Amino acid sequence: MIGLCNRIVVEDRGMIEGCYLRGVELLADTDDCVRCSYVRMIKW
Repeated sequence: MIGLCNRIVVEDRGMIEGCYLRGVELLADTDDCVRCSYVRMIKW
């Protein structure tokens, strides 16, 4: 999703909010591997 957003202009507010909310869920996951993977993806 990040790669896609870097290539196009995203104007769909619902899509942006959905991605944000999913990111919050991933950062709150109980599995350390899930949280670490998401942080690495963001830094990419």
